[in-house]
Amino acid sequence: MGYLQLGDTSVLLMLLSPILLYQKRVWLLILASAPIATLASAVGKHLLDVPRPGAVLEAGQFVVIGDFLTAHNSLPSGHTITAFTGIIAITIGLFPKINNKTHAMWMILGVVFAGVVGLARVAVGAHWYLDVVLGASLGWFSVIVGIAWFNKYHQRWASLLTGKSMLFIISAHFVCSILLLVRAYVGVSSGWQMLIVSGVVGLVIGLSLLIEYLSDLSDLRLFAFYNGSAKPSQKIIE
Repeated sequence: MGYLQLGDTSVLLMLLSPILLYQKRVWLLILASAPIATLASAVGKHLLDVPRPGAVLEAGQFVVIGDFLTAHNSLPSGHTITAFTGIIAITIGLFPKINNKTHAMWMILGVVFAGVVGLARVAVGAHWYLDVVLGASLGWFSVIVGIAWFNKYHQRWASLLTGKSMLFIISAHFVCSILLLVRAYVGVSSGWQMLIVSGVVGLVIGLSLLIEYLSDLSDLRLFAFYNGSAKPSQKIIE
């Protein structure tokens, strides 16, 4: 069940990275929502201390696909939080207002897709239904807070896609992509096919972003040089 890897934050971010080429505002909304989602998942698992199904049920009492998990960190489902945060952020970012049936359909499809990822965690014996429900709620909450945070500090968020901040994002992109491919190669987790796909997508988009960044940097330097405001050797983007 490789699609369960869609609940992995690094996998989902790499698969969604093509948005950086066309809808950077949506990507910023994802980045604004991600810290809230990560914090909600970590704090919830630590404070609630709910046992996994494998910690209270015998192996023959439920279906287990993949690892037999017995830790006390079941609630909430981190995969569900990630799926809902990413998908809802995209749909709201692309369609801030549901103006027609097409927009509504995309929103419904997004929610259904994220829900399938969450319910699949129950199907493989990793979570309880309550874990998924709370995870979905926290995913929605993360996006709502992310929208408020993004709107309040819009200029600061936009600055992340320029200058050295963008170069850092591109570098992190390459590192994350390579790590996904390494995970697939060494067989750290199941669903290696999805790891390869997301890693390759990340590398391609990272290369495209780097080319775009260098092209913009070159254009700015030429513009400044021919207008007499800077020398070619001066830094234009800080």
